[in-house]
Amino acid sequence: MIRRYLPALLVTVALTSGCIVRTLRIPRRGAPSGQLATASLEDLVGKVRAWDQQVRTINATVNLEPSVGSVNKGEIEQYKEIRAFVLIRKPGMFRLIGQLPVVGSRVFDMITDGKEFKVHLPTKNKLVVGKNEMERPSANKLEMIRPQHLYDALVVKPIAADERAVLENQTDEEKATYIVHVLAGRGNNILLARNLWFDRTTLLLSRQIIFDPKGDIVSDARYENYKVTHGISFPHTITIMRPADEYGVKLTVQKIELNRDLDDDKFNLTIPAGTEVVDLEKTPAKLAGVK
Repeated sequence: MIRRYLPALLVTVALTSGCIVRTLRIPRRGAPSGQLATASLEDLVGKVRAWDQQVRTINATVNLEPSVGSVNKGEIEQYKEIRAFVLIRKPGMFRLIGQLPVVGSRVFDMITDGKEFKVHLPTKNKLVVGKNEMERPSANKLEMIRPQHLYDALVVKPIAADERAVLENQTDEEKATYIVHVLAGRGNNILLARNLWFDRTTLLLSRQIIFDPKGDIVSDARYENYKVTHGISFPHTITIMRPADEYGVKLTVQKIELNRDLDDDKFNLTIPAGTEVVDLEKTPAKLAGVK
């Protein structure tokens, strides 16, 4: 009887005696620095709602650095930054004016009212117009930039009454983040609409990912370098990537005013006579890109 249990006994003794067991010391890499803050789902949802209520208008001077390409394709081209002016009035009004450095001449002037957009290209004597939901491919990826794309990243919408939110605590040795998953739809047709990321050392919004109905990433915006402006914490470095459109825009705020009154005339384009109008609703897809 003893012989039957002897092998098992010897293995047990060997394991517990430390003969074949070693303790490995694994160094922690990039552990989150600083005291981690805690928040509930309701707290984070409330932060987005409060931020939306605090900011009515934005009037900012920024350095704008566009890029084209795709990480998946292994190539991204960055263009020289230009000076730009951002005007936002909720709900939906947006204008972005780009100027060449030194000379100050306009490269583009784009607006949207939340439904339709206009992009004036003075150097090409063209005006491109269309509806916000319209997507037309272009060989020139910079021509895929739409004012609504930038508005959606700069104005983070609060979670709507018909949306649901789920909280994930993604905290490990390398990062500490709360992620609020925003779900839309009903019944068996529940879709992931957005992800809102919050830095656990500050509880400030650090990232917003917007998905299309197929679950593909439409927009990936990063928010950094927060500064207090008029009593409101606002990011001064905003990087927006549009993977499907294969372009990105980095905005670095140089000057900003919040909640300053912006009249309707601030969002009106003055188009010189003789400007060629390209209406994307009427133009075939192969001609949609501005040449």
